[in-house]
Amino acid sequence: MPKIDIYNLSDHGVIINPSVTHRPSGSFERAANALPLPFEEGGISKRGGMVRLNTTAMSGPVRGMVNVPLPDQRQLVRTLWIGLSRQDAPIDYYWMKSTDGGDTWTLVGPSAGIAQPQQFLTGYGTHIFSELPRIISLNQKLWYPQHTTVTPTLTEGVRLHVWDGTTDEIILDFPSPPLSDPPDPNDVLLVADMIVANGMIYLGVFHDGGTAPNHRGQVLELNPYTWELRQVAGYIGTGGDVTDAQGFPLSLGLFQGTLFVGCYGYTGGGQGRILASSPYESDWRTDNAGVAGTYVSGLQAFQGSLYISHASATAGVAYVVRRRTAAGSYSVVETAPDTDAYNKYGRMIVYQGALYVPYTNQTTGNEKAIIRKFDGTTWTTDLDINTTFGTWTKLGQSLINDQDLIWIGTGHIQGSSDMVLRKRSGTWSNITPPNIPSGYHLLGNVGYTLQIV
Repeated sequence: MPKIDIYNLSDHGVIINPSVTHRPSGSFERAANALPLPFEEGGISKRGGMVRLNTTAMSGPVRGMVNVPLPDQRQLVRTLWIGLSRQDAPIDYYWMKSTDGGDTWTLVGPSAGIAQPQQFLTGYGTHIFSELPRIISLNQKLWYPQHTTVTPTLTEGVRLHVWDGTTDEIILDFPSPPLSDPPDPNDVLLVADMIVANGMIYLGVFHDGGTAPNHRGQVLELNPYTWELRQVAGYIGTGGDVTDAQGFPLSLGLFQGTLFVGCYGYTGGGQGRILASSPYESDWRTDNAGVAGTYVSGLQAFQGSLYISHASATAGVAYVVRRRTAAGSYSVVETAPDTDAYNKYGRMIVYQGALYVPYTNQTTGNEKAIIRKFDGTTWTTDLDINTTFGTWTKLGQSLINDQDLIWIGTGHIQGSSDMVLRKRSGTWSNITPPNIPSGYHLLGNVGYTLQIV
């Protein structure tokens, strides 16, 4: 019987140019179910999307085997995290967490070691900033921005933290503003958006005050493995106020290798403006000039096109736009049912092959909170929150948790309710924590950690 060689993958990693006569034990040049990890010498990860092996025995001689160690995640517990807000000190609780998919919730304070998440900014309109403290999950950890004081004002700076469920670490104490030349005395006020794309973290930041050009917004790229920070293209905007004619980077999205930015600014040149920058471009270019009276609140790739949600900052109509791939043309595919001020389509998510888009109207007497669904052909109302649950909420961030869709709504706006919604097996349910302390609101964001408990 011929000898069967078994190659155990260990510290030798991947051999890029293997010998034709000898393959060292503990290495291989390719394997069907493994991919090399960037930034990690010799590291690999399991290839996604592999078809399950069939149940019948394979025939033919076995010439060799590759033994690839894969992590056993059966002992890992996924914990959902939602930030808490309180507009007056002292703040005793920072987060709410759930280890059972949202069935039960526990309050978490500073004694756990995690810091307070980025808060609502006092002095700015709640129509937009109620959903901005976005958080992300990467490498089984929670990444979140934090203000440098408990009750932030327009002069407080921001830090970026990483929390693994046990230990909290400050990754960035943002310069003032980041990478500006010359330095400016005014800090970053807000991380307006934060996404993970191509293994990198992209942050849209806004900083106020000072003199041009240092009171503009910026888009930063952070390497989560080497902590290298760089600015993408140039500054965005020409003024420090949120109604600035050129806006600041409110929404980010990566589509076909190009980074797109949706601006907040509803006068002058910032009216729903969409900027774009491909690799190696030194500045932003206007991909779409937008429509008067609107700002861009979300970007999402779906079925080969880029979808952009717009909000109405003054009395007008919000809408969803589709950017076609080849021609780069823009067309309106969904129009809001209302013309009130501050009616908006928010940040979208793709779930089980469909695009989900939140719509909110916060005008007194005409409040609405609706989740729309688009399957690529037809728009339908997937959930009318007012009708189903008897109240409305300002819809914020969403998250896919295993097979569930989780959506967070904040009660920070007058008359709205804090709400956690979950879609499971086609049915929506209200899983709002019953133990939210008096005086607190949900921040409208959600993330998760994976850890052995």
